[in-house]
Amino acid sequence: MSNIEDQQIEEIKISGLFNEDYYLNQIPLRDLNTTELIRHYIHEGVKLDLNPCPEFNTTYYLESNPDVSNEGINPLIHFIYYGRNEGRHGYEINARHENSFYVRIKAIDKDGTLLIKLSEQNLLDKNFDT
Repeated sequence: MSNIEDQQIEEIKISGLFNEDYYLNQIPLRDLNTTELIRHYIHEGVKLDLNPCPEFNTTYYLESNPDVSNEGINPLIHFIYYGRNEGRHGYEINARHENSFYVRIKAIDKDGTLLIKLSEQNLLDKNFDT
C-alpha cells in the first residue's frame, strides 16, 4: 500500500463514483469496508471488468480511450484526474440507450469463472413487459 494509492482511494471516495452497494452486487466481498472495496477495484475489479458505480463503465472507458488502456492507468483514476475535464465519458451515451432499460447481471461461480448476462428491453417497444 503506497501513499499515492491512499491518495487515489480518497479521491475516489470524494468523487462520488464508488457505490459500495452497487459494487457488492457484482462480487461477494461482504467483509470489506469501503476503503478495502476501492482497493479491490483498483487491483482486481478492473481486471474483472467490474464497475464502481452505475455512472462509470470500466470496459467502455478502456475501449473508448486506448491511450488509457495502453498506459495501464486505472480507468476510474484517469477519469477523475483527467477524463472528466477533457470531456471524456464514463459510460456510453447514445440515443439507443436513452430509450432502453438494461439489466446486467454479473456473478462469479464456485470455481472463480466470471459469468455475465446482459439483456436489453426497449422502453418504446409496444410489447414492453412491465
